[in-house]
Amino acid sequence: MSIGNFNPMARGILGDIFHQSSLQSLSLHNCNLMEEGIPTDIWNQSSLVSLFLEYCNLREGDILNHISHLSSLEELSLEGNYFSSIPTSFNGLSNLRGLNLSHCKHLQDIPELPSSVRGLNLSHCKQLQDIPELPSTLLFLDAHY
Repeated sequence: MSIGNFNPMARGILGDIFHQSSLQSLSLHNCNLMEEGIPTDIWNQSSLVSLFLEYCNLREGDILNHISHLSSLEELSLEGNYFSSIPTSFNGLSNLRGLNLSHCKHLQDIPELPSSVRGLNLSHCKQLQDIPELPSTLLFLDAHY
């Protein structure tokens, strides 16, 4: 399911989508999630393997903290958001294979990543100051400016 360039909450779409327990992939682009929030049902999606919250005006807070409850997550893209760090609880995403943090221009540091991560995109993270030791299984790293 992909939604972008409009306010999905105003249309009541997200609440209905999250009642589907078999949702495997969700992609939200250019949505103001900090203002509108995400229905709490998303954090119960045990089958969700791909989550893309790109350019959704995310900052530190509840949404980032809840992502670590999505234990089946394999792909996560938080591209183009406004947080300066990601929670250490991301280390608990033991199935995570790909993490895209590109264009997070306020990102300053990231915690230790799960050993399952094979791809990491940190491109255009101009304020990034601290990168932990990366998993030895990492196959792809993009950290260019």
